[in-house]
Amino acid sequence: MKEMWEWIDHLEHVVAVNEGKVPPDETTTILPDSYRLYQLKHWLIDLRRHQYYLKDSYKPTLHFQAIDHPKPAFYDWTCDSFYWMPLDKWQARVDNALLHTISKNLSDYETRTNEKGEIEVKWVVRRHTFNWEDPLHVRALINNYDALYD
Repeated sequence: MKEMWEWIDHLEHVVAVNEGKVPPDETTTILPDSYRLYQLKHWLIDLRRHQYYLKDSYKPTLHFQAIDHPKPAFYDWTCDSFYWMPLDKWQARVDNALLHTISKNLSDYETRTNEKGEIEVKWVVRRHTFNWEDPLHVRALINNYDALYD
Protein backbone atom coordinates (compact mmCIF):
# COMPACT_ATOMS: atom_id res chain seq x y z
CA MET A 1 0.00 0.00 0.00
CA LYS A 2 2.84 2.38 0.87
CA GLU A 3 4.59 1.63 -2.43
CA MET A 4 1.35 2.38 -4.26
CA TRP A 5 1.00 5.73 -2.46
CA GLU A 6 4.61 6.63 -3.30
CA TRP A 7 4.03 5.69 -6.94
CA ILE A 8 0.82 7.75 -7.06
CA ASP A 9 2.71 10.76 -5.62
CA HIS A 10 5.48 10.28 -8.21
CA LEU A 11 2.98 10.12 -11.09
CA GLU A 12 1.20 13.23 -9.80
CA HIS A 13 4.55 15.04 -9.82
CA VAL A 14 5.25 13.86 -13.40
CA VAL A 15 1.82 15.07 -14.54
CA ALA A 16 2.35 18.44 -12.81
CA VAL A 17 5.76 18.89 -14.47
CA ASN A 18 4.43 18.00 -17.93
CA GLU A 19 1.50 20.39 -17.50
CA GLY A 20 3.90 23.18 -16.54
CA LYS A 21 2.61 23.60 -12.99
CA VAL A 22 5.92 22.56 -11.36
CA PRO A 23 9.45 23.27 -12.67
CA PRO A 24 11.19 20.13 -13.96
CA ASP A 25 14.08 18.46 -12.16
CA GLU A 26 16.69 15.98 -13.42
CA THR A 27 14.74 12.84 -12.35
CA THR A 28 11.37 13.74 -13.82
CA THR A 29 10.41 12.23 -17.16
CA ILE A 30 9.31 14.66 -19.87
CA LEU A 31 6.62 13.11 -22.03
CA PRO A 32 6.95 13.49 -25.80
CA ASP A 33 3.31 14.32 -26.61
CA SER A 34 -0.03 15.17 -25.07
CA TYR A 35 -1.44 11.70 -25.78
CA ARG A 36 1.12 10.15 -23.38
CA LEU A 37 0.09 12.72 -20.76
CA TYR A 38 -3.55 11.76 -21.33
CA GLN A 39 -2.71 8.06 -20.83
CA LEU A 40 -0.73 8.86 -17.69
CA LYS A 41 -3.66 10.76 -16.19
CA HIS A 42 -5.98 7.79 -16.80
CA TRP A 43 -3.43 5.43 -15.31
CA LEU A 44 -3.27 7.68 -12.25
CA ILE A 45 -7.05 7.58 -11.93
CA ASP A 46 -6.98 3.76 -12.07
CA LEU A 47 -4.29 3.61 -9.40
CA ARG A 48 -6.36 5.83 -7.12
CA ARG A 49 -9.37 3.60 -7.72
CA HIS A 50 -7.32 0.50 -6.82
CA GLN A 51 -6.15 2.30 -3.70
CA TYR A 52 -9.76 2.46 -2.52
CA TYR A 53 -10.38 -1.14 -3.56
CA LEU A 54 -7.51 -2.20 -1.31
CA LYS A 55 -8.79 -0.03 1.52
CA ASP A 56 -12.25 -1.60 1.24
CA SER A 57 -10.79 -5.10 1.27
CA TYR A 58 -8.67 -4.28 4.33
CA LYS A 59 -11.51 -2.54 6.21
CA PRO A 60 -14.74 -3.78 4.65
CA THR A 61 -18.08 -2.20 5.41
CA LEU A 62 -20.07 -4.22 7.91
CA HIS A 63 -23.30 -5.89 6.87
CA PHE A 64 -25.55 -7.32 9.55
CA GLN A 65 -27.47 -10.24 8.19
CA ALA A 66 -29.82 -10.61 11.15
CA ILE A 67 -31.22 -7.08 10.87
CA ASP A 68 -33.78 -6.56 8.17
CA HIS A 69 -33.80 -3.10 6.64
CA PRO A 70 -37.13 -1.32 7.10
CA LYS A 71 -39.21 -1.22 3.98
CA PRO A 72 -40.95 1.99 3.01
CA ALA A 73 -44.53 2.05 4.18
CA PHE A 74 -47.24 2.01 1.57
CA TYR A 75 -49.62 4.94 1.77
CA ASP A 76 -52.75 5.07 -0.28
CA TRP A 77 -53.17 8.82 -0.67
CA THR A 78 -56.53 8.42 -2.41
CA CYS A 79 -58.41 6.56 0.34
CA ASP A 80 -60.25 8.34 3.13
CA SER A 81 -58.58 9.11 6.47
CA PHE A 82 -60.22 7.05 9.20
CA TYR A 83 -59.63 5.17 12.41
CA TRP A 84 -61.43 2.45 14.29
CA MET A 85 -63.08 3.32 17.62
CA PRO A 86 -64.96 1.21 20.18
CA LEU A 87 -68.72 1.18 20.00
CA ASP A 88 -69.23 3.17 23.24
CA LYS A 89 -66.90 5.99 22.11
CA TRP A 90 -68.66 6.10 18.75
CA GLN A 91 -72.04 6.36 20.50
CA ALA A 92 -70.80 9.23 22.69
CA ARG A 93 -69.39 11.04 19.68
CA VAL A 94 -72.62 10.68 17.70
CA ASP A 95 -74.73 11.85 20.67
CA ASN A 96 -72.57 14.97 21.17
CA ALA A 97 -72.32 15.82 17.45
CA LEU A 98 -73.34 19.35 16.55
CA LEU A 99 -73.82 18.58 12.85
CA HIS A 100 -77.17 17.16 11.83
CA THR A 101 -75.59 15.44 8.82
CA ILE A 102 -73.95 12.77 11.00
CA SER A 103 -75.98 9.60 10.88
CA LYS A 104 -76.96 8.07 14.22
CA ASN A 105 -77.80 4.72 12.65
CA LEU A 106 -75.07 2.09 13.19
CA SER A 107 -75.94 0.32 9.93
CA ASP A 108 -74.68 3.38 7.99
CA TYR A 109 -71.15 2.77 9.32
CA GLU A 110 -68.68 0.02 8.63
CA THR A 111 -68.06 -2.22 11.65
CA ARG A 112 -65.64 -4.98 12.54
CA THR A 113 -64.82 -7.23 15.46
CA ASN A 114 -61.29 -6.83 16.85
CA GLU A 115 -59.10 -9.58 18.33
CA LYS A 116 -60.64 -9.06 21.80
CA GLY A 117 -64.12 -9.70 20.42
CA GLU A 118 -65.25 -6.08 20.77
CA ILE A 119 -67.18 -4.28 18.03
CA GLU A 120 -65.39 -1.30 16.48
CA VAL A 121 -66.81 1.38 14.21
CA LYS A 122 -64.93 3.00 11.32
CA TRP A 123 -64.90 6.77 11.92
CA VAL A 124 -64.03 8.72 8.77
CA VAL A 125 -62.05 11.84 9.61
CA ARG A 126 -61.71 13.27 6.12
CA ARG A 127 -62.72 12.18 2.68
CA HIS A 128 -60.01 12.57 0.05
CA THR A 129 -62.26 13.31 -2.87
CA PHE A 130 -62.72 16.52 -4.82
CA ASN A 131 -66.23 17.92 -4.95
CA TRP A 132 -66.81 20.28 -7.90
CA GLU A 133 -70.03 21.53 -6.30
CA ASP A 134 -68.32 22.61 -3.06
CA PRO A 135 -67.17 26.27 -3.38
CA LEU A 136 -64.40 25.73 -0.82
CA HIS A 137 -62.92 22.93 -2.92
CA VAL A 138 -63.05 24.99 -6.10
CA ARG A 139 -61.56 28.08 -4.37
CA ALA A 140 -58.70 25.96 -2.94
CA LEU A 141 -58.07 24.53 -6.42
CA ILE A 142 -57.85 28.02 -7.93
CA ASN A 143 -55.58 29.33 -5.16
CA ASN A 144 -53.21 26.34 -5.31
CA TYR A 145 -53.30 25.72 -9.07
CA ASP A 146 -49.69 26.78 -9.69
CA ALA A 147 -48.32 24.45 -7.01
CA LEU A 148 -50.51 21.57 -8.20
CA TYR A 149 -49.47 22.15 -11.81
CA ASP A 150 -45.77 22.06 -10.88
